[in-house]
Amino acid sequence: GNAMIYKYDPEQNTMVATGVQLPDAAGKNAAKVKIRCILFDKAGTTVYMSSQEKDVIYKGDYDMSTGEFSNLRVWVGQYEKAGFTEGQGNEAKLEEPCQMDLDEEGNIYVAVRKKHRIAKITPDGMLTNYTGTGTSGTTDGPLDKAQFNHPEGVQFGSDGALYVSDYWNHKIRKIEKD
Repeated sequence: GNAMIYKYDPEQNTMVATGVQLPDAAGKNAAKVKIRCILFDKAGTTVYMSSQEKDVIYKGDYDMSTGEFSNLRVWVGQYEKAGFTEGQGNEAKLEEPCQMDLDEEGNIYVAVRKKHRIAKITPDGMLTNYTGTGTSGTTDGPLDKAQFNHPEGVQFGSDGALYVSDYWNHKIRKIEKD
């Protein structure tokens, strides 16, 4: 509830506060952020966090040698302003972003639960619709015709395909590489 980042202390067998708290839109300490996914870039030095509750993607730095997070900020989306609008950074809107994964080029794919879509975010923060019409359904087919019903998970497989946990359709969907 306090948007604080904790880490596991194996000696104490408990979670310990790091002193790092996620920010709100104004850069002040946030509350009730409800993180659904934490994703690190391939180098392990940049961290992304999706907040289902606040409708944003956070981005920050991670120091692997110290285990410390820094420079955490709202990167994509508008804090507490739900919807779906393609755009750059805080011009874009998301509604309940959930799990994310990275492709080989560093693009992030995120399940946008309430808008029945999978969005793509480029490394510079440009959000576009990757697939899903925005209307709930279970239609297979081309990316611009496919329908989902509250997708929550995305993960690239070793085959290069993107697998989608289509929650309310009770299905795992596969999007094959072009």
